[in-house]
Order: sequence, then C-alpha cells, then structure tokens
Amino acid sequence: MKKIHNIHLKVVLLTTFLILASYEFWLHAINLLNPPSQSQLSTLPVKAKPTTPKQEATRTNNLIIKTKTPLATGIEKTIADYPTTFSGIMGSNLGKQLDASETKSIYELLAAIEASLATEQSLAQIRASEAFQHLILSLPSDPSARKYLFERLLQASGTPMAELLAQALAQSSGGHELAEIRSEARRLLNEGTSNQHSDILKFLGQSRTIDAATQKAVLELITKNANNHTDLTLDALNALNFQSKLSAKDKQNIVDTITSLALHQDATIRQASIDKLAALASHDEQTLQVLTEATHDSVPEIRERAIIALGQSQFDSQVIQTTMQTVLADPEETANVKAAAQQVLLNLNPDS
Repeated sequence: MKKIHNIHLKVVLLTTFLILASYEFWLHAINLLNPPSQSQLSTLPVKAKPTTPKQEATRTNNLIIKTKTPLATGIEKTIADYPTTFSGIMGSNLGKQLDASETKSIYELLAAIEASLATEQSLAQIRASEAFQHLILSLPSDPSARKYLFERLLQASGTPMAELLAQALAQSSGGHELAEIRSEARRLLNEGTSNQHSDILKFLGQSRTIDAATQKAVLELITKNANNHTDLTLDALNALNFQSKLSAKDKQNIVDTITSLALHQDATIRQASIDKLAALASHDEQTLQVLTEATHDSVPEIRERAIIALGQSQFDSQVIQTTMQTVLADPEETANVKAAAQQVLLNLNPDS
C-alpha cells in the first residue's frame, strides 16, 4: 500500500512539473510574438532613474512634437504651395481634387510677378524669382493655364508683364494647345496692334518652333515695317529661323528678306541682319555677297561681325582669304577689325 502511495505521489509531482514547464514555454512564446507594452514593462521589478514632474512633462512634449512634425504636415504644405505640380503628377482622386486650386495657383503666381514689377525689380531678377520659375514648371501639364497666359499676354501688350508672359509660354512644352496658341498668334500678326505684334514676335522668337505659315506672316511684317518701325523689325528678325520642315523656297524667301535689310539706313538693323545670316548658316552666293560687302560697312562693329561670320562659314576658303587680306591692307582700318581678320586667316591656315 505504501509503495502504491509513493508511485501516486511521483505521478502527481511529475504531472505538476510538466504543467509548469509547459506554462513557462508558452509564456515565453507569447512574449516573443507579442512583446509587452511600455506600461507592462513599467510594472516589472527593474531599477530605473526617478523622473521629476518637469522631466516627464518635457518628455511628453517631445513626443507630441515628433508626432506632429513629419510627413503629413509636410505633404499638406507642399500641396498647398505647389498644387499645379501635384495635380500634374498625381493620377489619384487627390490629384483631381487639386484641379480646382490649379487655376488659383496660376493667379497667385501672376499676382506675385506683378507685385515684383511694382517694386521696380529688373526683368532679370523677376525671371530668376521662385514665382516665375514655378510658373514655367506648371505650364507643361496645364493646357488651360497656357491659354489663360496667352490671353493675359494680349491684354498686357506693350508692357514688361507681356514680355515675361511671352518668355514663360515659349519655355513651356509644345503640346497641342501650344500649337493652337501659335495659330492664334499668326492671326494676330496680320490683324493685331503694333504692341501685340511685338509681344507675339518675342514669343515666337523664343519658342523657336514656328511653322512655314507663321514664317510667311513674319516676313510680311518685316516688309511692311522695316522702314518705319526699327524695334518691331528687330523682333521679327529674331523670330526667323530655319526649320527642317521648311522647303528650299521658304528658306530662300527668308534669306531674300534678311539680305534686303543689309543695306538698311539703321545700323542696328544692318547688324541684326548680318547676325541672322550668320546664325542661319546659309551658303548661297547671295549671302556671301552680302557678308563680303558688309566688311566695308561704315560702322566698325558691323565690319567685325561680317568678318567673324565669314570665318565661321563654309564658303570657299580662297574667297574668304582674299577678303581678309583686303581688310588687313587697309591702312585706315581699326585694330579690332584687323585682329578679327587676322584670326580668320590663322584659322584657315593653322600651319602658317
């Protein structure tokens, strides 16, 4: 009987041990999967430094500040400051919700630019401003803003604001809406006022992507205004350029118009025509004759520019060399002009 009792006692003890061991195992496993919270840890018998009420308040404030500072507030501020950028990038519902504030953002940017003009800042300073740069960045993704800016340009014709808007439009990407703007610009070159002509020509000159029909309108404007409107003629010259889609006839019409200005009574227009011929890099006999004759112009700066243009051209080197030697043989020629001619000869004969 005593033996049976001992066996029973051993079974009870073994069972108790197994239960305790199992409890410890599962408790450890639960702790690994679900670590205790800070409040639970605080109840454990771990010795810690005592904190004063002031220290605890500071710790709490720091936690609040860290919680409120980071991403959410930053995103809200960025969207508020730059709604057009976000609406252009985001295809989500949030981006669509920002479309309503997109136009408002354009209004705010234009208001900031107008305020800068009122403080008599230079155009260069305004072009470098955050408002102007952001205006340019917002236009490629916002067709309605481009159309609105063109309308504002026409309203502000003849003012510094119009010049700034022309540059902003020219630097925006050339989408379908920008092509529509060019179509309207071409119409106004025939029907608009002189101030509108000037602003539109500045826009076309900076965009550098006008088509043959627009080039034709610009040439007609030069013919009409060359003798009585110097500034407009200069703007028109700047707007002209050779596009790959232009036919040989279209290009020749451009050269004919420019060369007709090489003998203009206004030295500024003569100089601009020489510069434009050099930029177009036309290699016809007509251009060679105009540049050669310009080396005898009454204005030293024009003679120098004509010499430089010949030196950078691809005309027959012997013809260019003869022209340069004629310049150097002139005892009354200025030092700067002779230096330009000498440099052209050195470039033609680098080993001499």
